[in-house]
Amino acid sequence: MKRIARFRRDSSGSVTIEALFWVAIMGVLMTLISEATNAFHHYPAIQRSLQDTNRMMSIGLIRDPDVAEAYLHTLLDDRYDNLDVETVVDGDVVTTTITIPWTSLRLNGIIADAPGRPVVFRARHLLEWI
Repeated sequence: MKRIARFRRDSSGSVTIEALFWVAIMGVLMTLISEATNAFHHYPAIQRSLQDTNRMMSIGLIRDPDVAEAYLHTLLDDRYDNLDVETVVDGDVVTTTITIPWTSLRLNGIIADAPGRPVVFRARHLLEWI
């Protein structure tokens, strides 16, 4: 009986248990924040590559959609796995779409393992050389 009474009165160590729960929650939260930051860090490079390629197509430096797709693959394939590029010329408009799965943007793998739609980048430009 003395042990139970002493256990009920002694509060040493109770903060440690609470801290363990909070440390785990904060660790997961910080990892999610770093994953999201990493995904948004890649956005400008991909968008810039897409815009530059479409602009080259627009002014006539590249006239074949297959060459534009190959050029984008050479720019982005070394950094992003399972990259899909589609370039379509419809009349006097070129539309390029880049599709990248979340697994290619991962840093720690938490967001990347979550099921969801891939990240899609799309740009349209008027062809000036037609």
